[in-house]
Amino acid sequence: MTAMAGTINRVGIPTVTFYMTNLDELRQTVLLTGQLLGPDETKRAEEWLRYFDSRLANIRGVLSTVPAGHELTVLHVMSISPIRVDARDTIIDAWIQAAGGVNAAKDVFGVMSTVSIEQVLNWNPDVIIVGTTEQDREAILNSAQWRRLKAVQQGRVYVNPKGVYSWDRHDAEEALQIQWAAKTLYPDKFQSLDIAKETKEFYRLFFKYNLTDDEVRAILVPHSSTRY
Repeated sequence: MTAMAGTINRVGIPTVTFYMTNLDELRQTVLLTGQLLGPDETKRAEEWLRYFDSRLANIRGVLSTVPAGHELTVLHVMSISPIRVDARDTIIDAWIQAAGGVNAAKDVFGVMSTVSIEQVLNWNPDVIIVGTTEQDREAILNSAQWRRLKAVQQGRVYVNPKGVYSWDRHDAEEALQIQWAAKTLYPDKFQSLDIAKETKEFYRLFFKYNLTDDEVRAILVPHSSTRY
């Protein structure tokens, strides 16, 4: 139980603490949240589970053509000063694998683990996904040290989408994150996957909100200085 949950419990408010490190735990969290909120919310959670599993099955079908040992290595960066990355036994590691990648930081443990630039250079990832801001992406591109990396040299540094919350973390938009990541890693294999269209449909189904084209662009290419 977290310290915050313990404090809330002491004033008489029931709490439920969720902890997710893989996709099965994400599924369980969504379903249990629906059950806690009521029958209508349970139906919505079950609908989300069907959506999630169907999209995941589609992605796995496409990625089955990627030869074993030829998966792209991915580094998910949450801070550049100091350098903090998301490693194994995390939901981030789970969606990287689901999207057909290999976590470059798989030998490190936990979220936002501090590592050295020497370690990053040793990993030399194929793709870097920045979980914070466009400013951090630009700092990586403009750094003499980071420019030694394959991902930077090949222009494969991306900022993670941010909607209701940052897609790369623990929320319902993880269903979109995996699709975005798969297409980002292997665009040639997912030419028919329209992430903007999928995002609009997801928001309509689960948030009962019709996104404008401008709102979709702001989600998919975030320039905000907001950090999660």
